[in-house]
Amino acid sequence: MAAKAPREIIEGLHAQCAGVVSQTYADGREALLAQRYDFLADLETWSSVLLDRPENALFEVAQREYIVSMLSLAQGLYRNAFKGLRLVLELYLQGVLLSSDPIGRAEWLRNAKDTYWSSIVDEENGVFTVRFARAFFPQIEERVGAFRGVAKGLYRELSECTHGNVPSAIQLPENIRFDVDVFNTWCEKADTLRPVVHFALAMRYLNELSAGQFSAVETLLLDRLGDINVIRERLGGPI
Repeated sequence: MAAKAPREIIEGLHAQCAGVVSQTYADGREALLAQRYDFLADLETWSSVLLDRPENALFEVAQREYIVSMLSLAQGLYRNAFKGLRLVLELYLQGVLLSSDPIGRAEWLRNAKDTYWSSIVDEENGVFTVRFARAFFPQIEERVGAFRGVAKGLYRELSECTHGNVPSAIQLPENIRFDVDVFNTWCEKADTLRPVVHFALAMRYLNELSAGQFSAVETLLLDRLGDINVIRERLGGPI
């Protein structure tokens, strides 16, 4: 039997993905995807107010990766979908960390420096630390430990799909097909990612925004982080 040509193989996989897309949008799941797509609008709002900051280049890459992650989810390319969420988490937290280190940020942007996840979540000098909070939003320092724990747990789970670990949190199918459990798991991980990113951005930038910039993110932060008293108070909400 003659081996299949590369084009035939790729077109066959494309047909499988198209079939998964149809199933992905069935049974009310289109609305679930629309809810997760709202996060992209949040991220675009943040980029609009951080437009002049060099680290916004990382945030814009992360936005593109998020929509590609959703595309992979819809097509049944689940490993790539979860890998995309991990990259979004890394890029946002990396950008926030580098924003406090102009020299390191400049080196990173010209590919002269690497940033490691261990540095991002370091308990003394990372993003979710009392030291970082005190520098930019002191009132929030009591919450950083909890968010560091969530970020580390999410990263560890998503890394199963990057490093080929024995699955524990995320069970992937062995071929391209729709899997409702995996779809729901991706939605759950995206929902966990969302407040982590918002918290990191709010902690770093909220006290440095102009009145117009502050107004642009005020409503979305009340919606996403309004359960945190000090953030709600900073936004002018009821205590």
